[in-house]
Amino acid sequence: MMGCTEGRSSAKWQDYNLYGHQIVCHYAGEEYRCQDWYNPVDGDEVPVPHAGVVLELEQWKELTERLVGEKGEVGSKR
Repeated sequence: MMGCTEGRSSAKWQDYNLYGHQIVCHYAGEEYRCQDWYNPVDGDEVPVPHAGVVLELEQWKELTERLVGEKGEVGSKR
């Protein structure tokens, strides 16, 4: 849905290209609990495992159209 192309990979990790930025996904085992770790950011508790990317307006519009087409809505928890 995000349009990432897969780069290198192994049985325990994959690299993806997200608008020229490398996103690396690692298998961390069955006992991994990072979803429990948060940092305060602008008054919200943000999960530690997160990423962001800066897009040009046209890139944002294209991505939004693709996501709306997949799920029918785009929004946030705020």
